[in-house]
Amino acid sequence: MIDKKLLQSLEDITDQYGRNKCNSKDVIESLNNIVKYYKKPIEITYAQIRSFTDQFDGNCSDGWIQDILNGDVNIDKMKTFILNNYQEHQDENGNKLLDEDIEGYFTKDNCKEIYNKESKQ
Repeated sequence: MIDKKLLQSLEDITDQYGRNKCNSKDVIESLNNIVKYYKKPIEITYAQIRSFTDQFDGNCSDGWIQDILNGDVNIDKMKTFILNNYQEHQDENGNKLLDEDIEGYFTKDNCKEIYNKESKQ
């Protein structure tokens, strides 16, 4: 699945190049900037963590810490899950909304894929 912002950037570049609004050097520079942007490490926000624990709090935060420290949770899978499945609350125009202090939600109803062991699901 391609990121919407990435797709828009690529469409803009090809459109401008196709209308002779930029040269190949400009295209390469723009593509390099896109690569640099997407190679930056992405950090998990407090809002994402809060939404995660609000939605998947069957363990409570203490339980999550225990599972992580005991190696039951795959940290890389957890980070990927949070980054790929978190959605901000938005109105019909795409503007960010706050909903009772919760900034977003998760598109999946369970997170069993983040566990290392099948028995923890």
